[in-house]
Amino acid sequence: MKSAEFAKLLRNEVIQLNIDGHKTIECKNLTAYLEEKIPELEKSDTSDHQVNVDFRLAHYQATIAGSSQMFASVLEYGKHALNSIMVINAGASVALLSLIGSLTTKESPLAGERFAFPLLLFVLGVVFSAVASGGSYCTQYFYTEQPDRLIGKRFHVATVVFVVCSYLIFIAGAFTVYFRLSA
Repeated sequence: MKSAEFAKLLRNEVIQLNIDGHKTIECKNLTAYLEEKIPELEKSDTSDHQVNVDFRLAHYQATIAGSSQMFASVLEYGKHALNSIMVINAGASVALLSLIGSLTTKESPLAGERFAFPLLLFVLGVVFSAVASGGSYCTQYFYTEQPDRLIGKRFHVATVVFVVCSYLIFIAGAFTVYFRLSA
Protein backbone atom coordinates (compact mmCIF):
# COMPACT_ATOMS: atom_id res chain seq x y z
CA MET A 1 0.00 0.00 0.00
CA LYS A 2 1.32 3.40 -0.93
CA SER A 3 1.41 6.33 1.46
CA ALA A 4 -1.35 8.15 -0.42
CA GLU A 5 -3.55 5.07 -0.21
CA PHE A 6 -2.88 4.84 3.51
CA ALA A 7 -3.78 8.51 4.00
CA LYS A 8 -7.08 7.95 2.14
CA LEU A 9 -7.77 4.84 4.20
CA LEU A 10 -7.10 6.71 7.45
CA ARG A 11 -9.31 9.60 6.33
CA ASN A 12 -12.12 7.18 5.44
CA GLU A 13 -11.80 5.49 8.84
CA VAL A 14 -12.06 8.87 10.61
CA ILE A 15 -15.10 9.81 8.49
CA GLN A 16 -16.71 6.45 9.31
CA LEU A 17 -16.04 6.98 13.02
CA ASN A 18 -17.63 10.43 12.77
CA ILE A 19 -20.69 8.96 11.00
CA ASP A 20 -20.95 6.31 13.74
CA GLY A 21 -21.21 9.10 16.27
CA HIS A 22 -17.69 9.27 17.63
CA LYS A 23 -16.60 12.88 18.09
CA THR A 24 -13.13 12.14 19.46
CA ILE A 25 -10.49 9.55 18.73
CA GLU A 26 -8.53 8.10 21.56
CA CYS A 27 -4.78 8.17 21.03
CA LYS A 28 -4.48 4.58 22.26
CA ASN A 29 -6.92 3.34 19.59
CA LEU A 30 -5.32 5.39 16.82
CA THR A 31 -1.87 4.15 17.82
CA ALA A 32 -3.08 0.53 17.80
CA TYR A 33 -4.62 1.04 14.37
CA LEU A 34 -1.41 2.57 13.00
CA GLU A 35 0.72 -0.20 14.55
CA GLU A 36 -1.43 -2.67 12.61
CA LYS A 37 -1.12 -0.76 9.30
CA ILE A 38 2.58 0.22 9.38
CA PRO A 39 3.95 -3.32 8.69
CA GLU A 40 1.54 -3.64 5.77
CA LEU A 41 2.79 -0.31 4.39
CA GLU A 42 6.45 -1.27 4.78
CA LYS A 43 5.87 -4.62 3.10
CA SER A 44 3.91 -3.01 0.29
CA ASP A 45 6.45 -0.21 -0.26
CA THR A 46 9.28 -2.74 -0.39
CA SER A 47 7.31 -4.91 -2.79
CA ASP A 48 6.51 -1.95 -5.07
CA HIS A 49 10.12 -0.83 -4.98
CA GLN A 50 11.33 -4.34 -5.83
CA VAL A 51 8.91 -4.55 -8.77
CA ASN A 52 10.21 -1.20 -10.03
CA VAL A 53 13.83 -2.33 -9.65
CA ASP A 54 13.09 -5.64 -11.40
CA PHE A 55 11.36 -3.82 -14.26
CA ARG A 56 14.24 -1.40 -14.72
CA LEU A 57 16.77 -4.24 -14.60
CA ALA A 58 14.84 -6.22 -17.23
CA HIS A 59 14.59 -3.12 -19.43
CA TYR A 60 18.32 -2.47 -19.06
CA GLN A 61 19.18 -6.07 -19.91
CA ALA A 62 16.93 -5.98 -23.00
CA THR A 63 18.53 -2.71 -24.12
CA ILE A 64 22.04 -4.13 -23.67
CA ALA A 65 21.10 -7.33 -25.54
CA GLY A 66 19.65 -5.29 -28.42
CA SER A 67 22.73 -3.07 -28.57
CA SER A 68 24.98 -6.11 -28.52
CA GLN A 69 23.08 -7.71 -31.41
CA MET A 70 23.20 -4.46 -33.37
CA PHE A 71 26.95 -4.15 -32.78
CA ALA A 72 27.47 -7.75 -33.92
CA SER A 73 25.50 -7.14 -37.12
CA VAL A 74 27.42 -3.92 -37.84
CA LEU A 75 30.70 -5.82 -37.44
CA GLU A 76 29.44 -8.55 -39.78
CA TYR A 77 28.41 -6.05 -42.47
CA GLY A 78 31.76 -4.27 -42.13
CA LYS A 79 33.60 -7.55 -42.49
CA HIS A 80 31.65 -8.37 -45.65
CA ALA A 81 32.34 -4.91 -47.11
CA LEU A 82 36.06 -5.29 -46.45
CA ASN A 83 36.16 -8.80 -47.89
CA SER A 84 34.20 -7.86 -50.99
CA ILE A 85 36.35 -4.88 -51.90
CA MET A 86 39.51 -6.93 -51.40
CA VAL A 87 38.17 -9.75 -53.60
CA ILE A 88 36.97 -7.30 -56.26
CA ASN A 89 40.33 -5.52 -56.50
CA ALA A 90 42.34 -8.75 -56.30
CA GLY A 91 40.15 -10.37 -58.96
CA ALA A 92 40.55 -7.36 -61.22
CA SER A 93 44.34 -7.52 -60.74
CA VAL A 94 44.44 -11.20 -61.68
CA ALA A 95 42.18 -10.64 -64.70
CA LEU A 96 44.31 -7.74 -65.86
CA LEU A 97 47.50 -9.77 -65.43
CA SER A 98 45.93 -12.48 -67.54
CA LEU A 99 45.04 -9.90 -70.21
CA ILE A 100 48.55 -8.45 -70.13
CA GLY A 101 49.99 -11.96 -70.43
CA SER A 102 47.85 -12.75 -73.46
CA LEU A 103 48.67 -9.43 -75.16
CA THR A 104 52.38 -9.70 -74.57
CA THR A 105 54.06 -11.92 -77.12
CA LYS A 106 57.59 -12.44 -78.29
CA GLU A 107 56.92 -10.25 -81.30
CA SER A 108 55.27 -7.46 -79.26
CA PRO A 109 56.73 -7.56 -75.74
CA LEU A 110 55.38 -4.11 -74.73
CA ALA A 111 51.75 -4.58 -75.85
CA GLY A 112 50.57 -4.93 -72.27
CA GLU A 113 52.46 -1.84 -71.11
CA ARG A 114 49.43 0.40 -71.42
CA PHE A 115 47.69 -1.65 -68.71
CA ALA A 116 50.40 -1.15 -66.09
CA PHE A 117 48.68 1.89 -64.57
CA PRO A 118 45.26 0.22 -64.16
CA LEU A 119 47.07 -2.77 -62.63
CA LEU A 120 48.73 -0.41 -60.17
CA LEU A 121 45.30 1.01 -59.30
CA PHE A 122 43.86 -2.44 -58.59
CA VAL A 123 46.88 -3.38 -56.47
CA LEU A 124 46.48 -0.11 -54.54
CA GLY A 125 42.82 -1.03 -54.02
CA VAL A 126 43.92 -4.33 -52.45
CA VAL A 127 46.44 -2.50 -50.26
CA PHE A 128 43.85 0.07 -49.14
CA SER A 129 41.38 -2.67 -48.26
CA ALA A 130 44.07 -4.50 -46.28
CA VAL A 131 44.88 -1.28 -44.40
CA ALA A 132 41.15 -0.84 -43.76
CA SER A 133 41.03 -4.36 -42.29
CA GLY A 134 43.81 -3.43 -39.88
CA GLY A 135 42.04 -0.17 -39.11
CA SER A 136 38.90 -2.14 -38.34
CA TYR A 137 40.78 -4.14 -35.73
CA CYS A 138 42.25 -0.98 -34.19
CA THR A 139 38.83 0.67 -34.15
CA GLN A 140 37.30 -2.23 -32.24
CA TYR A 141 40.26 -2.34 -29.86
CA PHE A 142 40.15 1.35 -28.98
CA TYR A 143 36.36 1.41 -28.69
CA THR A 144 36.20 -1.57 -26.35
CA GLU A 145 39.53 -1.93 -24.53
CA GLN A 146 40.74 1.63 -24.06
CA PRO A 147 38.98 4.37 -22.11
CA ASP A 148 39.93 6.94 -24.76
CA ARG A 149 37.14 6.66 -27.33
CA LEU A 150 38.53 9.59 -29.33
CA ILE A 151 41.31 7.41 -30.73
CA GLY A 152 38.71 4.76 -31.61
CA LYS A 153 36.65 7.39 -33.40
CA ARG A 154 39.70 8.51 -35.39
CA PHE A 155 40.50 4.93 -36.42
CA HIS A 156 36.84 4.47 -37.36
CA VAL A 157 36.86 7.50 -39.65
CA ALA A 158 40.21 6.51 -41.16
CA THR A 159 38.95 2.97 -41.83
CA VAL A 160 35.84 4.26 -43.58
CA VAL A 161 38.00 6.59 -45.68
CA PHE A 162 40.27 3.69 -46.72
CA VAL A 163 37.26 1.55 -47.67
CA VAL A 164 35.69 4.35 -49.73
CA CYS A 165 39.05 5.07 -51.38
CA SER A 166 39.43 1.39 -52.21
CA TYR A 167 36.04 1.39 -53.97
CA LEU A 168 36.90 4.61 -55.80
CA ILE A 169 40.26 3.19 -56.87
CA PHE A 170 38.50 0.13 -58.26
CA ILE A 171 36.12 2.34 -60.24
CA ALA A 172 39.04 4.43 -61.55
CA GLY A 173 40.93 1.26 -62.53
CA ALA A 174 37.89 -0.19 -64.29
CA PHE A 175 37.32 3.00 -66.29
CA THR A 176 41.01 3.21 -67.16
CA VAL A 177 40.98 -0.36 -68.50
CA TYR A 178 37.79 0.34 -70.46
CA PHE A 179 39.18 3.46 -72.09
CA ARG A 180 42.50 1.81 -72.90
CA LEU A 181 40.75 -1.19 -74.45
CA SER A 182 38.42 0.99 -76.50
CA ALA A 183 41.25 3.23 -77.76
